[in-house]
Amino acid sequence: MLSITDLKTGTIFSLAKEPGQIYEVLSYSHSKQARGGAVLNTKIRNLKTGKVLRSTFKPSDKFEEMELDKIEADYLYQQGSKFVFMNNNSFEQFELTEATLANQKQFLKENLKINLISLNNEIIAIELPIKIAYEVKNAPPVIKNATISSGASKKVKLENGLEVEAPMFIKAGQTILVDTRTREYAGRSQE
Repeated sequence: MLSITDLKTGTIFSLAKEPGQIYEVLSYSHSKQARGGAVLNTKIRNLKTGKVLRSTFKPSDKFEEMELDKIEADYLYQQGSKFVFMNNNSFEQFELTEATLANQKQFLKENLKINLISLNNEIIAIELPIKIAYEVKNAPPVIKNATISSGASKKVKLENGLEVEAPMFIKAGQTILVDTRTREYAGRSQE
């Protein structure tokens, strides 16, 4: 059994009061009520339906950790509303829907190495790398003498269409790293 302190971003669990429903923590924050105890405010995604919920948990809530298998795979391509992945060991291909991928689909690019998350031989989710390199396709002009320490940023558009805040010295054509958990700039890529 898990407690509320075990629920972190990416944790996959089942609620004791809702057997059969599997959730993934997308974000969380601890808070303390005035006279009450500590609570955990979360944004969770039902891995079977793709529905995203906001939930508040108390220390008395019980969670069951799921026994999951991870399969190394590559993202191949999108075909309509399906996304095709290939198991790196057996070369078997899997199709996942947009609902299964939810917000993760915007991070996919050809040949991206990911993990398929399997429960009872059924693929229920994917696990992205923490940082992924993308080419900057569109960026406002560079400002002279801009540094990371100045704190100034601008919105840049990446090859996958995602827009992120990046330092002022980033220009189109450069490759940057994006943190897939926070959807934020995580540095310049060495590629």
